[in-house]
Parts: sequence; structure tokens; C-alpha cells
Amino acid sequence: MAKNFEEMIKDVLEIEDIDQIQFKRIEISPDKIIYFAFHENQKMMFGKLTSGTIEPLCFILKTGDEYHYCPLNKNKFDKEIVKEFVDKYKY
Repeated sequence: MAKNFEEMIKDVLEIEDIDQIQFKRIEISPDKIIYFAFHENQKMMFGKLTSGTIEPLCFILKTGDEYHYCPLNKNKFDKEIVKEFVDKYKY
């Protein structure tokens, strides 16, 4: 019942949660590219931003045909980030 009440409040207040991984591509040279991964979390109410955070997670360095995962902020290897990266950039 609590879940239905929470959904009802979200509908009335037009609350939208955005929780996703974003990638920013920076080309250093034709054979070296850095892909920064950020965790983006936003709350919208009535179509306006009420709160948001962006946290850098890692970067993926492409040199030639090799990819190297480099974690940031003491994060560990995250296969979900790699999977999302592969889905977005490799195919």
C-alpha cells in the first residue's frame, strides 16, 4: 500500500527521477580517446530541477584497439559501467 501512495504522490507532484550513467568522449589523438563515466542523479518536480548530483566514476582509455578501465574516487571495477559502455560505443 505504501508503494501505491508513493506513486500517487509522484503523479500529483509530477516528480520524475533521473538516475543514469553518462559518458563524455574526449579525443586526444586519432588513436587515443578518453571516455569519462559519470553517475547522474536528478529530481524534477513540475518540470523543474529540484536537486541533482554528478559523480565521476571512472574513465575508459582507448589506445588503438585496446580499452583500459581506470576507476576514480577509490571506486572499484564496475562491470555494469563496462556493459553500458560496450552497448553504447561498440555496437
